[in-house]
Amino acid sequence: MDVITYDLVDSGGTHCRSIGLSPRVFASPKSQLAVHATVVWQLAKRRAGTHSALERSAMKGGGKKPYRQKGTGRARAGSSISPLWVGGAVVHGPRPRSYETGLNKKVRLAALASALTDVVDGKRLVVLDTLNCCTGRAKEGASLLRAVGANKGGVLIVLHPQESRVALSFRNLEGVTVIGCEGVNVYDLVRSRYIVMSEATLKHIEGVVEQRMGARTEEAGNE
Repeated sequence: MDVITYDLVDSGGTHCRSIGLSPRVFASPKSQLAVHATVVWQLAKRRAGTHSALERSAMKGGGKKPYRQKGTGRARAGSSISPLWVGGAVVHGPRPRSYETGLNKKVRLAALASALTDVVDGKRLVVLDTLNCCTGRAKEGASLLRAVGANKGGVLIVLHPQESRVALSFRNLEGVTVIGCEGVNVYDLVRSRYIVMSEATLKHIEGVVEQRMGARTEEAGNE
């Protein structure tokens, strides 16, 4: 399969040159099923599961009959913590639990490659020669996004470990999410309108995904 060519721009949004992308990563088969399963898996992992309601056995009181059985004109009541009463116990209420589910690594890898392919096909990926022009001021980050045409809708900024200071220029901008290249995930790629990163970050992600694909291929061959 031929190498995919993609435009590289500078901080002013001007085309610099074309770069080659691995077709194995950025032209992989698209799988909506894998992407959906991975997004559900990610969101389930994020749930704290700390919700809790007081059931009858966990409440204090309720041992004494609130009022006499007959003669009051009211319905019979044997406990003040009855689920029928306001402020009473909850029947079958939520209890602390984990929402995490299992998902095959092969499916997660296929979903990531599928999401990266969709980003490239939709021209939602903005690759810059460098992000070092941003020294930490939010004004610089906003100006850069306007220049490259990525200032509308949700924007995902992906940074290389050596670009950690650049995050200061984007972290307070509305609608902008900043993550490290090691944290690239399907959910953020799918929900973002534009993905902005430097060439160094892109090559790092490409290398990691290709390495994982190679490892999965070897495992499949050994089975």
